[in-house]
Amino acid sequence: MEEVRAHNVTIDSDYKWPFGGFKFLLFLSFLFSLSLILSLPFKKISDHILASTLHSSAKCNLSYNDYNFSLFMPKINFDKVSVPAGCISKDQQVLPLEKLSLGFGGINFSPLGAVANLGLKMNKTEFTIKASSNGKDHLVKIDDQKIDLPTITALLKKLANFDLSLEGMAKVNLNAQIKKNKLKAFNLDIESKNFYLPKQAIVGFALPDMDLQRLKVKAQGKDTKILVEEVNFGDDDSSPLYLLAKGEILANYSNFSSSNADLELDLFIGEEVKEEFAMADMFLAQYKNSKGEYKLKLDGKLSSPKMSKR
Repeated sequence: MEEVRAHNVTIDSDYKWPFGGFKFLLFLSFLFSLSLILSLPFKKISDHILASTLHSSAKCNLSYNDYNFSLFMPKINFDKVSVPAGCISKDQQVLPLEKLSLGFGGINFSPLGAVANLGLKMNKTEFTIKASSNGKDHLVKIDDQKIDLPTITALLKKLANFDLSLEGMAKVNLNAQIKKNKLKAFNLDIESKNFYLPKQAIVGFALPDMDLQRLKVKAQGKDTKILVEEVNFGDDDSSPLYLLAKGEILANYSNFSSSNADLELDLFIGEEVKEEFAMADMFLAQYKNSKGEYKLKLDGKLSSPKMSKR
């Protein structure tokens, strides 16, 4: 029989623990922990913990129909979640979510704390938000998430009473820092290549259905100052409508429509929709140049801005 020598002790190589000594003790520990967990009224305990956590704020009592745990990539899943009015912002309406999941996403070092992966389902679209918090500082991050535009507009309607109808799919990137419940800084990038603008009225103008294809929104902010790097609808060569806006906004986050704007706009109306824009053309004629483009400036509150020629 072969012998293995270690530290001057002779060990019979045909006699070994089936898992190794340490692994066997670990296995026993796991069985003991599992039996202890299974013997507890786990549903009652988790119900109590969730109720205490989700209802800890009198102004923000989240409700849900049911929940379950996923052991693979551990997370907790909620069905039919309702975020009450005023929970996120002053003007926020009741926000219904078909599904909400919460899972561990690693560690963040600034601010120091755990990263939560929030999986949301709304309007049949599912996307993930990463969030980290130390109690005072909060980080929110969306990385290259594909979100349909109706979901984005539904969120804008619920969060800021911003009523706009859009169709298509967009890629969204967002980094936002929140401190003491106030937005301190953010970077936002939204891009779509199949953007469709349905028939609707915007700022008193009746718009026809328009297949604009391109949508690009790029902005960054610090405290209440927002730099609008680009808001672009359509392509100036082939689209029925082309809009490019740049400038600054002094934001009022509790009532965004009352924010003050200083924006420059380039607008071009294609031949195929000029008849529908006849009234708009009459109203904006003073801002038109020799190439048929409208060059204007918007100042004042977003709800009722003043227009001037550039």
